[in-house]
Amino acid sequence: MSGKESMVDRRSLNWRGLLFVAASIVQLASAPVASAQAPAALTKIRVAETPGLPTAFIKFGIQKGFFKDEGLDAQVMSMPGGAQEVAAALSGDVQFTGGDVVAFTIFRSHHVPVVIVSPGTAGSTDIHDDYAALIVPPNSPVKKPQDLAGKLISTNELNNIGMVLSLAALEKYGVAPSQTHWAEMPLPDVMAALQSGQIAAGYVVEPFLSIAKAAGFHAVLYLAAEYGPHTQIGISLTTESFLASNPKAVAAFQRAHQHTAEYVMAHPDEYRAALVKIAGIKPAIAAKIHLPVYLPEVNRETLTRVGQTMVKLGVLDKAPDTKSFYAPAP
Repeated sequence: MSGKESMVDRRSLNWRGLLFVAASIVQLASAPVASAQAPAALTKIRVAETPGLPTAFIKFGIQKGFFKDEGLDAQVMSMPGGAQEVAAALSGDVQFTGGDVVAFTIFRSHHVPVVIVSPGTAGSTDIHDDYAALIVPPNSPVKKPQDLAGKLISTNELNNIGMVLSLAALEKYGVAPSQTHWAEMPLPDVMAALQSGQIAAGYVVEPFLSIAKAAGFHAVLYLAAEYGPHTQIGISLTTESFLASNPKAVAAFQRAHQHTAEYVMAHPDEYRAALVKIAGIKPAIAAKIHLPVYLPEVNRETLTRVGQTMVKLGVLDKAPDTKSFYAPAP
C-alpha cells in the first residue's frame, strides 16, 4: 500500500471505526464527573499520554506536587497514540489526554468535541539533532532521506504527526508521498522491527531515539526541526463537555501543566535524573537524551501550517479553521 491514494484509503478505514465509537460514547462523556471529589478534597483526574517522555512529563509534575498544589489528584496512563487517547477521553475513562496536532486536527474536521488545553512537546531549531526522527538499523543501505523512496516506514499511528511530518520532510528531499509505504508500529517495538527487517525505517521520539542511537541505529531525518523551528508536536486535550462542566478543574490542570513545563525547562538535569525512575531509562541514556522544548503556550502557527500540509497530502479536504481549537487560558 503506498502513496496518496493508499494513504486516504487506510485513513478512512482507520478513522471510520474510531469516529463511530466516538459518536456513540460522546453522550456518556457529557455527563458530569460525579466522582471527581477525593476524600481529601482533591479533584481526581486521569490523564492518558503517549509512552516515553509525554507520560514521563506528567509523572514528573505529579512527583513534584504541582498537580496536588492545584487541588488535583492526578493519575497518568500510557496509550499508543492520539486516537486511542481521545477515544478514552470521550468515553469518560480519562478527563485529559495527550495527542498530536495531526490526529487532533483530523478529529476536529469530523466534529469530534475535543479542545486543546495546554501545549505538549515541541521540536528544537536544529535540523541535525532533535527529539523526533526517522531511524534505520546499523548497516542499513538507507544513508540519506532520498534512500527511503519505495521503502516501508513505520509510525505509531497512521496519519499522525510522525507520518505527516515525515511526508512533508521527505518531499523536501525529492521523495513524493506516492513513493512511500507505511505501517503502524508502537514506539517501543520499532527497534526490533528494524532489526528483523520488517520495516526499513521507523518514527520514534525520545527516549527511544537515544536508546536506538546508543545501540548503533542512525537517524536519517529529524522531523520536527526539519518542518520548522519549535514545531508543536504534542498537545493536551479535554472534551468540550468536561470543559463546560468542570472549568475550574481544567484551569487547575492548565496551571499544573504549565508549572511542570517551566520547571522542566529550568531544571533539565533534575528532569533527566528523574527519568531513570519514572521512565525506566538507563542513567547513561538519560544523561544524553535530547529533551523536547516545552513552550509557554501552544505554537498556533504549527496548527495552521499542519492543516495546510494535510490538505496538500490529501489527508484533509480543506484547511481547518483553527480559531475554535483552544480552551480559554486559565
